[in-house]
Amino acid sequence: MIEAGADLDARDDDGNTAMMLAEGYRHPKIVRLLKQAGASEEGMNEIALIEAASDGNAEQVRALIQAGADINRRMNSTALCNAASRGHDEIVRMLIEAGADVNKRTSEGYFYPLLDAAYAGHLEIVRALVEAGADANAEGFCNLLEYAELGKGHHKGGQHAEVIELLKQAGATKSQDF
Repeated sequence: MIEAGADLDARDDDGNTAMMLAEGYRHPKIVRLLKQAGASEEGMNEIALIEAASDGNAEQVRALIQAGADINRRMNSTALCNAASRGHDEIVRMLIEAGADVNKRTSEGYFYPLLDAAYAGHLEIVRALVEAGADANAEGFCNLLEYAELGKGHHKGGQHAEVIELLKQAGATKSQDF
């Protein structure tokens, strides 16, 4: 495709270039080929931010935020979704303080930070998200309370009962057919 003259800096619906996607999906050979062909490196900080949030690297997250990385970039996930699902409380709070969209989904109709944190039973993260305005009744592929209850069986050691109570206090309700 490079030899055929493909636009190396074309963007998908989320604004990601081929090089950003190759970096995000960890294909270093493709990244090297795209760099050698002259693809723009714009947006690479956003991919690094998503990865650092997933890995729990608070120092790198802080540095990337300070460098102006788009904290709401979505590339299969968001920095906030990754940090929330993996229990990185400090990073979640850092991203919220920097203005991360607490209701931004990984893709249309699917996961969002509150759903990820509730499923995993991360009470303090659920609390931070609710306090920041996360929608406890967001519609999607599943119900928030039901998904938190399902998480009990998959995430031993999580604080699911407390999470569920907090979500109810925030106005979350079960679907009618549950």
